[in-house]
Amino acid sequence: MAEELSDVTEKVKEYAELSKTIKITQEKLKVLNKKKKILYKEVVPKLKTSNVTRCNLPFGTLKVVKTKRKVAPNKGSMKDRYISFFNTIAISQEYHSASPEERAELLFKFIYVDSVEFKEEHSISMTYSKEFKDQFKQLSI
Repeated sequence: MAEELSDVTEKVKEYAELSKTIKITQEKLKVLNKKKKILYKEVVPKLKTSNVTRCNLPFGTLKVVKTKRKVAPNKGSMKDRYISFFNTIAISQEYHSASPEERAELLFKFIYVDSVEFKEEHSISMTYSKEFKDQFKQLSI
């Protein structure tokens, strides 16, 4: 019985020590992620302006990835789109001779298809080498 109790005591101590280590590591990770975010804001514009799309590093490759996404319409942009529609399409002969369904289709197409705005963004993508990844295979419980 005494051996079982001391075994449980050791396991509890090990568990507590592991929990403490994890908590410390999580706090360090928060600090590192903040620093990474600051560096990201500095690095991406510089790479973009110098037209660098790829950096080969000893442990992998850093790529600057360009993405293009649709901008969701807001009240201001919708108002501008309606004004533009009624100043251009709505005064045309095609619009006046169209049925209500066709008019609605013209308005819909103008607002949600023809006037779609896009935003171009740049981000960083890291690809790690096989040798670097293999280091983590050695980690185990």
